[in-house]
Amino acid sequence: MKPSEHLDEFERLIVQSQIVKASLTKERRIRRFEAYIKVRLTLIDDSVLEVTEYIQATEEDNAQVKRYSYHWMDNSSQLKIRWDNVRHYPDLPNFPHHRHDGDEKNVSPGEPMTLFKVLDIIAARLKP
Repeated sequence: MKPSEHLDEFERLIVQSQIVKASLTKERRIRRFEAYIKVRLTLIDDSVLEVTEYIQATEEDNAQVKRYSYHWMDNSSQLKIRWDNVRHYPDLPNFPHHRHDGDEKNVSPGEPMTLFKVLDIIAARLKP
């Protein structure tokens, strides 16, 4: 998949999601071997998901998400969960993947995340 195709899939997922009420693309850049997107999603419960992905490819058709942050907060901007792979917790299992639960200081090991996984996790938590 090319970096541009990754962004197309990313945007298609947002449009098709049952839990996304509105989206605002803050930044979107595409080059031959890389792409970057920053989006603010308002969800059906009025919580917000700030999404950042940096996609890179060494060849035209092998795009991979190199850096990501999925920052979910309530409607008063209080952190619920943030999944990211910023390289600042080298002693955690699965480094650099980790999550912040409810507080920046509450850090736990994570797994590689995608927007698809994050939306599934949030959808499960939003169900009554």
